Amino acid sequence: MSGFNKVYLTGRIFRWQYARDCAEDHLCMKVNTAVEYDPENDHSLTSLQTLVSNIGIDKIAQPDSRLVPKSKMEDYASFTELCHRYQESDHYRRLQGDAQEVLSPANLTERQLILALDVGSTMAKVVLADAQTGSILFLEAYSNAGDTIETVKKVFADLQRMGVDQLPLQSVGVTGSARYQVQQALSRIYPALADRVCVLVENYAHARGSIDCARQHIKWLEEKGKDNVDRKLCILVDIGGEDTKISTIALNEAELFDNAMNTKCSAGTGSLMDTQVVAPQGYLPGCAQHI
Repeated sequence: MSGFNKVYLTGRIFRWQYARDCAEDHLCMKVNTAVEYDPENDHSLTSLQTLVSNIGIDKIAQPDSRLVPKSKMEDYASFTELCHRYQESDHYRRLQGDAQEVLSPANLTERQLILALDVGSTMAKVVLADAQTGSILFLEAYSNAGDTIETVKKVFADLQRMGVDQLPLQSVGVTGSARYQVQQALSRIYPALADRVCVLVENYAHARGSIDCARQHIKWLEEKGKDNVDRKLCILVDIGGEDTKISTIALNEAELFDNAMNTKCSAGTGSLMDTQVVAPQGYLPGCAQHI
């Protein structure tokens, strides 16, 4: 890497300060050079936009229309139409979430609580529940567009604004791509929690969390008189910010049986939608209105 005065590192992973620190440590071992970050790929998009503007869109080479095979336009059903169609045929069912108990800071000190954090590349989900009854006391989702630790700090700041000054936590569960970073931060800031922070990879966390839902759904299908229902295995699809995970769950054993992940980063996932919406005007006109 000798001869480079500056290195640009792109990709949303560099939203995380931890990733930046690791990259800088590695680069400093190789060569003394300046490092800049472009987590949203703004430089690439702006460069493409400038290129089109300078050359002129009419002067950009296009394939010879005589060589392009003619294709017939197809009409596809809307998502609303598909939803109604699948609901009527019992191929789609949206489960109702558990009722959320009103959070009362006054009696929290008398309860044992569980804090669950799913901190991914673009979103962070938080659940605060009663360890005895399982009642949900706090449920919220946060954009994880900045530093992951700042996102977690915002969670505690929001609880504090609601009047929660102390949390008698029995345990903390952390999953998501930033799980180890969050575990280390919580253990260092709150040493008393160090041996009560449990980390679980997303596939296992989502599998265990969905088993009861899968069993309820199978029971519902049986009550509907559906035949050929597989009572041993179910499939879980987790569409995340930068990857999609497909897991097979063994219901009798209540364990993850197998799993697979998409091989192309962000293909068809949440971050792809974000990128389409914020793309420079002119590339995908009207995209933000249709997503």
